Formats: sequence, structure tokens, C-alpha cells
Amino acid sequence: MVFKHHGMPLDIVSDRDPRFTARFWQEVFTRLGTQLSMSTADHPQTDGQTERVNRVLGDLLKS
Repeated sequence: MVFKHHGMPLDIVSDRDPRFTARFWQEVFTRLGTQLSMSTADHPQTDGQTERVNRVLGDLLKS
């Protein structure tokens, strides 16, 4: 529903989980026109930002 109302994001920041570094996901994001940026390893500020966004999105989806 989020993408239906707001469109695809221009940029997504992810940790370096192998699931997101796989060639499959790189191709998906390329085709969607979304830039996938990887956070710096062991960078607490980026990890905190990601967790905060996830919390806000979870709250929005519950309401």
C-alpha cells in the first residue's frame, strides 16, 4: 500500500546483509530505478537511523 500511494523510493539504505548484496536484488533495484546504498560496517549512527525508520514504518502500518 505504501508504494501504491507514494511511489517507489529513490534510495534505500541497507546493512550489508548478503540477502541485499545478491545479484538478484541489485537487478531488482536497477529495474525499479531505486538506488541501493549500503551502510558502513559497524557504523552505529546508520544502524540507529535504520532502526528508527523501521519503527516508524511499523507504527504506520499498524494504524
